[in-house]
Amino acid sequence: MTAPAESSRRRRGGAAPGRRSSVAVVSERALAVQAVVAVVRDGRNLDTALTPVARHPARGFIHALAFEAVRWYPYYRQVVRQLLDRPLKAKDVDLEAALVLGMAQLGPMGMAAHAALNETVAVTEALGKAWARGMVNAVLRRFTRESDVWHADDPATARRSHPDWMVTQWQRDWPAQADAMLVANNCPGPMTLRVNRLRTTRAAALHRLRDAGIAAQAHPIALDAVQLAQPQAVERLPGFEQGDLSVQDAAAPANLAGLPLFDRILLDAPCSAVGVIRRHPDIKLLRRESDVAAVAQRQAALLRALWCRLAVGGELLYVTCSTFKQENEAQIRAFLTHRPDARSLPIAVDWGWDRQVGRQLLPGEADMDGFFYARLVKCR
Repeated sequence: MTAPAESSRRRRGGAAPGRRSSVAVVSERALAVQAVVAVVRDGRNLDTALTPVARHPARGFIHALAFEAVRWYPYYRQVVRQLLDRPLKAKDVDLEAALVLGMAQLGPMGMAAHAALNETVAVTEALGKAWARGMVNAVLRRFTRESDVWHADDPATARRSHPDWMVTQWQRDWPAQADAMLVANNCPGPMTLRVNRLRTTRAAALHRLRDAGIAAQAHPIALDAVQLAQPQAVERLPGFEQGDLSVQDAAAPANLAGLPLFDRILLDAPCSAVGVIRRHPDIKLLRRESDVAAVAQRQAALLRALWCRLAVGGELLYVTCSTFKQENEAQIRAFLTHRPDARSLPIAVDWGWDRQVGRQLLPGEADMDGFFYARLVKCR
């Protein structure tokens, strides 16, 4: 496998590793560490934490470093604490982040040991903590000697890279599928585009992408979806600026007062987003167990408000990017119990899991994220 650092250098046209400026090397990893610290210590989401590097020539490499470190932070934080002779002080969370970053390079990123070690040790100077060089060097070298062979698809490893409460919830909701979900969460999701069929066709979009040198394929299940072999900057996508393509994301409903009645309503509900952890690994670190109950209350309020705007005979499609039953089938069952004018309709497809009051996709199935769908009709 080509090391990300090496391929990044070739893309940027930089010098060979031995001739590169140590300042540039430290800068890239230091920026990644700063983004990780913003997530772990300050509670910021990773996309926002990486905003300062948006125009950096090595932003792709920095993003890759930060995402892998955050993705595996729960796991490697435990390893760091096991390998230290004494615990780090609370003010030294940046050193913990640097150690996790080093281990992520040695593990899932598959970088050469000398590069990951030397360049991560050099980050201590950029952090203003040169006194920690020896400690970081010793811990990472001990890690390379004592760690087992890396197995990203090992369920035990995957469990340790998630908060305990999430693992417990999935084992309760999806006992037979929990391990596969945990493994899938640790695999970066592909970049998927939605084709605007009012402007073009999927076949035409695929043709234009391939003409632009962007490898892509039609998704086997989602009829409007195109999956890219490698993530791309949106400016490179032909037709993106014209609205032919979009990168689909979740959106929340707003003030509904005064709206007319509708025959069709899509409620893309705010949720815990645990179904998209492979795209947003910071969810592991930022989400709290108490958040689930709070967001479930908000979902229930939106359901009630939107139901009042649905015409008799109309249909509402309820969608979340969660895999917790509390936000999905349990939410819909509770709504149906209190709404005699509501009835669940089947979703006649051959993908996902039929839950009687909806359909659930689990992370990694057909290389898709975890989503829930429920189709409701207003009877009277």
